[in-house]
Amino acid sequence: MRAQNRRRVVAGVAVLSAMLVSAPIALAQSVDPSAAPVPTDATSPAATPSTVAGAAPAPGAGSPDGGATVPGAPELPPGAEVPTTIADPFATNAEPLSSGAYGGQPAFDSVPRGVDGALVRTAQQRRQAAQNAVQAAQADLEASVERMAELDARIASTGAEREADLLAAADAKTKMRERAVEAYVRGDQSFTVWALIDNPVDYSRASRYLESLAGQDRNLAETYLRSVRRLSSQERALVDERTKLTDALASVTARFETAQVELANASFCERAFAAGSHTCADGFRFPVLGEVNFIDSFGFPRQVGNPNQHWHEGSDVMAPSGREVVAVERGTITRVGDDSGLGGLRMWLEGESGNRYYYAHFSSYAAGIGVGTIVEAGTVLGGVGNTGAPGSAPHLHFEVYPAGSDRPMNPYPLLKT
Repeated sequence: MRAQNRRRVVAGVAVLSAMLVSAPIALAQSVDPSAAPVPTDATSPAATPSTVAGAAPAPGAGSPDGGATVPGAPELPPGAEVPTTIADPFATNAEPLSSGAYGGQPAFDSVPRGVDGALVRTAQQRRQAAQNAVQAAQADLEASVERMAELDARIASTGAEREADLLAAADAKTKMRERAVEAYVRGDQSFTVWALIDNPVDYSRASRYLESLAGQDRNLAETYLRSVRRLSSQERALVDERTKLTDALASVTARFETAQVELANASFCERAFAAGSHTCADGFRFPVLGEVNFIDSFGFPRQVGNPNQHWHEGSDVMAPSGREVVAVERGTITRVGDDSGLGGLRMWLEGESGNRYYYAHFSSYAAGIGVGTIVEAGTVLGGVGNTGAPGSAPHLHFEVYPAGSDRPMNPYPLLKT
């Protein structure tokens, strides 16, 4: 078994070395190796200079409009990956991790890595569609703002007193419509009353509707009715026009904001795939807050010479003990481990994207975090530590399993994006 595992490690290291020489990754920032401690234990990165400092930027950072096409994306034929099934070394039947827990780990060269041209092309198409949506929503927003300005100019031409009544009536009517929607969502039958007040056949009879309302609703209705009684039919038409335009402006503003978020996510994922990631989740957050150090240690040999020897399946993010570790995307905590085995305090997060994330070596867990907990992106899960790896520097061991896959991918391209 030892000889077989040693051959796997040696083969993996050879392939990794060839990959790094032939396709070096340009790092964003060099860091003085003395700036942060480097682990020396068997489960942490080898004592090599640490590079790349700082948490990953928010989605879309560095490319505000997402318009730049990512250069250098190779044209790879679809299905170029080698289909391989990797036995999960942290499966339930392996807890706590024991001697030989990595015995089923495949050869390193069977794990997909490098840039997948198909993923890049799909991401580019998504980013272009998002950019088109932003431009269309922006044009509609500008047109709505212009129409509102023109309408307000017409209202102002009626004179100060009439303008005040027109704007008060329009504002009250807009709020009444919002309250009607809220009532409908709650299942409150008062929304039928709002429908009557919104367009009463005879304003002189509207007072009977007020008996069905109270508090804020009654005040809005009284303001509206008091204002429209002093208006002519033409002026009431201006009130209706402004109310509808206000609704349209709110709708197109929401569409523009949604399109901006989609563009930020699409741009981030395009850059991640171009960097060599094999998955990307919308709204992805870097797993550790604040300044950090990490290198591309995926595939590095670990614990060579003993039954647990294996190649490294993730990235080690170096940070001070206790530094906040957060959820990288919205999802559910599916497993939480105690301080036993090689991972120490550890947990699994299954994201809404379908990706699974493994966090190890916590110093402690955050209050309220446990199996079944639903967390938002950025929710604090615990603190950086070295449980399970005594004697090593504090760090987060982080693994990524793409949706539908039981084999790990290199997290480094995603983390450095």
